[in-house]
Amino acid sequence: MLKRAAALALPLLALSVLCSRGLRPASTRAQDDEAQDALRRPERLTVAINDQFLGQLSPDEQTLYFVSNQDTRKEIYAQDDEGRAHRVFDESADVTWPRVSPNGKRLLYISFSDQASGRLCMRSLPEGKDRRCLDEAPAALQAEWIDNERIALVERTSIDGDLRVSEVNTKLKTRMLSEHNWTNPAISPDGRWLVYVPVDRTDSHVGPGFAARTMGRLEAAPLAGGPSIPIEIDLPGMTGQPAFGRDGRDLYFVQFFSDSNHDGQVDASDHGVLFRVPFEGSPDKIAAQPPVQLTDSSWNCQYPAPAAHKLVTTCSRGRDLDVYELPLDGQVPSTWTRERLRLELGLGGRREEVLLLYRQALLRAPDLSTRRLITMRLVMAHLELEEFDAAAFYVEKVGELRQEETRGITGPLRVWVEHRRARGDRERGRMIDSFPDDSRARLEKLLDTEHDSAGARVLN
Repeated sequence: MLKRAAALALPLLALSVLCSRGLRPASTRAQDDEAQDALRRPERLTVAINDQFLGQLSPDEQTLYFVSNQDTRKEIYAQDDEGRAHRVFDESADVTWPRVSPNGKRLLYISFSDQASGRLCMRSLPEGKDRRCLDEAPAALQAEWIDNERIALVERTSIDGDLRVSEVNTKLKTRMLSEHNWTNPAISPDGRWLVYVPVDRTDSHVGPGFAARTMGRLEAAPLAGGPSIPIEIDLPGMTGQPAFGRDGRDLYFVQFFSDSNHDGQVDASDHGVLFRVPFEGSPDKIAAQPPVQLTDSSWNCQYPAPAAHKLVTTCSRGRDLDVYELPLDGQVPSTWTRERLRLELGLGGRREEVLLLYRQALLRAPDLSTRRLITMRLVMAHLELEEFDAAAFYVEKVGELRQEETRGITGPLRVWVEHRRARGDRERGRMIDSFPDDSRARLEKLLDTEHDSAGARVLN
C-alpha cells in the first residue's frame, strides 16, 4: 500500500514542480459534488417516459420536430414553444430522420411503411399532408436538404453493395453525386460543400450498411465535383456527425474521446462531446482553427442541429434520450475572460466540467508557458477519468511546445499513461499474465539523459 502511495505521489510531485499556481485542478471533494458554478446546463425540451431524439427546429425556431417511441412505434412529433407536442402524421409504421426544408414548408424523413429497408419520403408542413415517396429506389439511410428543392440522399443499393449519395429534387427525380461509402452528410448553406464521415467496409462479402466502421474523421467534397479534402481536427479520439450552422460560418460535430463503455475501442457507442470549429468557406482552413468544446462529457450529447440562435441536440444522462437546447457557444459563454475561467476552476465541479474549463482556458492562453501548464493539467484530468487515448494525445502536445523547462518530459509521461492503461486493462480481466513483464519493460524506459530537464528527471 505504501509503495503504491509513493508511486502515485512522485508523478504529482514532478508536475507540481513543472506547473505554476495559475490554474489549479479542483479538490477531490469538490469534484464529486455537483458544481456550484455559473456553467450553463443543456435545457431539456422534451418530456416523456420513453426516448425523444433527432430534434430539429423550424427556421422560425417556433416548432421543434423530433422522433419519439412513446407509442411503441418511432413517430415524428412537433412541439410548440410552450411545450405542447403532437404527432405530425400517422405513417402506421416506423419513421426516422426528420429534416425541415430551409423555408420550413416541407419535411423529409425515412419511412419503413412500404419498404422494410427504408424509403425517402416528404410531406408538406405544418399539417404533414401531401405524402410523396421515392419509388423503386435503393434503401434510404440518411438525407439532408441541399436547398429548398434538392436533397442529398445516402442510400444502399443492395445488402452486399456499397453506399452512394444521390441528389433528389422535390419532383423525386434523382442523379448520382458519389458512389463512395459516405455517411452523415452535412451541406453548407451556400450549397458548395458536402461534409461527411467516410466509412470503411469490415467484410468484403457484407455490405457497409451491416458491417462497417467509420474512419473517425471528416472529409469534404465540393458538390460541383472535384476531389475530397480531409478535414484536420486537432483533438483526440473519433470525429463524426457534422452539421453546419445556419449561416455557414461554423461546423458543428461530435467527438468521441474515450472508451466510456469499456468495450475496448473508441466508437460512436461511447459518450459524445459537442464541438464547433470556424469553417470560413473552405475546409482546408479548419486545421488552423482551434476547435471549441461546447458540452462536457457527462452529458453524452450527439446529433447537433444548429438553429439561428440556439443549438439543439440529443442527449442522454441515464437510460433515456431527450432533446435539449444550448446557446450556440455552449456551456461556457464565449464572453468569459481568462480571469473568469480561473475563478470557475477555483470553484471546483465534476471532473468532466474541469476538463471543459481547461480546454476553454487553452484557447485563451497568452503564451507558451501557460499553454504548457494547461496541457499538463489536461493530461492529469484525462488520467483521472481513465481516458487514456486523450491523455496520450496531450502528452504529445506537451512535447510539441519544445520548452527548456519540459525537455525530456514526454518520455516518462508516456510511460505513466501506458502503465495506467495497462493497470485498467488488468482490472477488467485483460493482459493479466503479461502485466508484470510489461511493467518491468516500462520501468527500464525511465532513464535520465544528459539533455533532460530537471522536471523530467524528477518525474523519472
